[in-house]
Amino acid sequence: MNKEKAYKGIIFVLRWTARIIAVGFVVLFLIFFIGEGGPGELMYLNAADKLGLTFMPVIFIMGLAVAWKRELLGGTIMALSVIGFNLIRIIARQEFSGEVEFAVLLIPSMIFMLLPCLLGRRNGA
Repeated sequence: MNKEKAYKGIIFVLRWTARIIAVGFVVLFLIFFIGEGGPGELMYLNAADKLGLTFMPVIFIMGLAVAWKRELLGGTIMALSVIGFNLIRIIARQEFSGEVEFAVLLIPSMIFMLLPCLLGRRNGA
């Protein structure tokens, strides 16, 4: 029984760690977005930047909302948003300059995707 409680405690900590990190990233996005001029600057962005903003933070936030109840599905959405954002950057620049700083954004999505595996669930619930 003691091992089961410890295991549930680890799951609890992992779940809330992923949630807190993801919310922290969203807050950081908003700080940068507001600092760069906020919604009024959207009309001056090129198409690639607008599409990038769709992936990060909009789809990332949607993935976080889904992950609150369905970790596997939400984590997958979050990971795809980060990958999509990076692909847009690479395509827009027409080069890969080796910048992987946005890979850190995959941390909460990877934790969310790990949780159902640890719990033995495949449906992501």
